[in-house]
Amino acid sequence: MNPFTAKMEELLNKAHAKADSIVSESVLELQQQIIEATPVDTGQAKSNWFIETDQCSGRTTTDKEQGNIAEAKQLLARLPSGKSRPAYYYLFNNLPYIRVLEYGLYPNPPKNPTGKTVNGYSTQAPQGFFRLSVAGWQQIVGRVAAARKDNI
Repeated sequence: MNPFTAKMEELLNKAHAKADSIVSESVLELQQQIIEATPVDTGQAKSNWFIETDQCSGRTTTDKEQGNIAEAKQLLARLPSGKSRPAYYYLFNNLPYIRVLEYGLYPNPPKNPTGKTVNGYSTQAPQGFFRLSVAGWQQIVGRVAAARKDNI
């Protein structure tokens, strides 16, 4: 391989690795934003946001310590760069009541009033939390990419 072609291939590989890194870091930041915005009663809803690649499982946890953030960081750190990089990232929560939290589907009036809901919505996140976090995806990617602008 001639020196010009080798240099171009090296630059291309670095650019792919940088893009892969930006996507991984952005997915992790999105997960953290969603977790922070998720309403809290027992903490289980926050602890059930997972990241997986290329396929999505039906997994849940009874953990309330949010160990899934550290797990996601480990997963993303182990991912290969380049052509073998995952085609898809899944950010999910399989708890049966997560849609109720997001879309305000609690009974109205409540069966057992506790003050945690108003008009069927969680008082902690009446406009939802997942949709609002995902709406900021472009800003997240832009912020992460800008922080790595000079790292080719």
